Amino acid sequence: MKISDKSPFEKIRKFDGQGRSYWTSRELCAALGYSTYQKFSVPLAKAMRSAEADGINVDEHFNLMVEMVGVGSGARRSVENYHLTREACIFIARQVYAKKKEVQAALEYFSSVSIDFDGAECDVNCQEVVSEMEKDKIRERNREHWKRLNDEASEFYKKKMRLLDEVEDFKADASFHGNKAPHHMMYKLGTLYSKDGCRGYEFLIEYDVYEPVVGIYYGCKGLILDGNDEDGEKMFNEEWKDIRYYVTAVLENTFPGKSFTHRFKPTNNANNHTYWPFWITLHEDEDIVEVGARAVRLIRSIYEGYLENEDVEALRKRSGSRKEPQEEDKIRFSADVNFTKKAYQELLEEIGQMSKKGKEKTNKEMFEKLLEKTTESGYLRKEKHYEAAWRIVRNADVKERDLQQKTNKQFIYMIRLLLGYMQFYLGTLDTSKCDIEHNRGVVSPPYTSISKILMTMNGGFFGETIRKLCDSKKDATSIIINSWKILQTLLDLPKDAWKIVNDTLGLPEKKWKTFKDKCGNG
Repeated sequence: MKISDKSPFEKIRKFDGQGRSYWTSRELCAALGYSTYQKFSVPLAKAMRSAEADGINVDEHFNLMVEMVGVGSGARRSVENYHLTREACIFIARQVYAKKKEVQAALEYFSSVSIDFDGAECDVNCQEVVSEMEKDKIRERNREHWKRLNDEASEFYKKKMRLLDEVEDFKADASFHGNKAPHHMMYKLGTLYSKDGCRGYEFLIEYDVYEPVVGIYYGCKGLILDGNDEDGEKMFNEEWKDIRYYVTAVLENTFPGKSFTHRFKPTNNANNHTYWPFWITLHEDEDIVEVGARAVRLIRSIYEGYLENEDVEALRKRSGSRKEPQEEDKIRFSADVNFTKKAYQELLEEIGQMSKKGKEKTNKEMFEKLLEKTTESGYLRKEKHYEAAWRIVRNADVKERDLQQKTNKQFIYMIRLLLGYMQFYLGTLDTSKCDIEHNRGVVSPPYTSISKILMTMNGGFFGETIRKLCDSKKDATSIIINSWKILQTLLDLPKDAWKIVNDTLGLPEKKWKTFKDKCGNG
């Protein structure tokens, strides 16, 4: 293939005193479409490192020169300018975004074996470059192919989910295995490798962020990173699309007439670490609205089964004409659900009446009553995992295994949250992570999702009782002791249950000495 003289790279081609071809970095910068040389210096530096790693003599192929240029008013100043061989230009082109037309033209030009380079020896395998170009074309065709299949796959998943959602036996099977129906469905259908994969995805959703570290995803299928697109967003392999299709399908099924697409958008935290939140783009009458973190909460609600009919109806009413949402219009799904004052007063009175009338109600029934009250808002659902939590509460001998394996997380969370106030008054809680006025607290990694249950339980029987104890201005020890006795009575804890609490909270032994003595080792 002979390169035309009209090629921009042929026009900037120069020859040294020995007749060898070279290109200057500043002219190559403009030919590759860069607006400033400062921006071009980034791929230039990467190319030099890449060449050095491949055993290329960098000084020979990236020859640094100092030249004088005019700066106006007849003045001149010295600037750095590299004289680049063909091999150096190929290394640079490989470091630039491959979809740019200038880059494709550069690779085609510099990799052409018929270019006359005046007998200069080539240290780069030209066939390898051509092969890479062919691979890029294949990748582009694959992207277009998968894009065409998106609609069909999404519709297929919507139909499959609707059918499975109607099968009560399937839901019962999911509860029996300790999973929410969507998790279990993906496990049974092979979308996830194993039950551990279900837990892995749940773990991932709870964090609200997707760190680019494969190890934290347990057995979740299709979470291997697969390159970057033009905007720097992470693209995952095609198997991961199964889960995204399902989320999209549920959203579209929840909001008839709306269409959603899914993507990953980078976010930098205070330490400048990049995370990858799951973003959803809502399409309405050709207007694109970013719903971002709000969609994360919505996805979590869908997956964990916390989205009730009332919430759906409220969202449908508010999703008509969506402009920039006002603060009061932002629907929150994470944990803004609390008991009303009337609700927990009724609960207190009911428990008191049971005691006065001498009804033989077990503590387990009180416990279930409390759970029932917490589910009235639609935030928590009482399912089989609460039975597992109750068994753990009543059997302290299984604590170590379950804590190590992080199974029955609901119980661990519950104990952590109910004792959060104790931890606070013991002085071992980081107060920067505990905002009592806004019902937030005990949010210490890696238990980020603890705040969800905390915000629900704080307004309940236990939380309100602790608040009353705090308002009574009693000393901290009295508050802790009374709090523990309430918890012990409510849950009918075994005598050595404090060991579970101590292991779970990780409090120093000295802090518990007085407390254990006054509570009679309870």
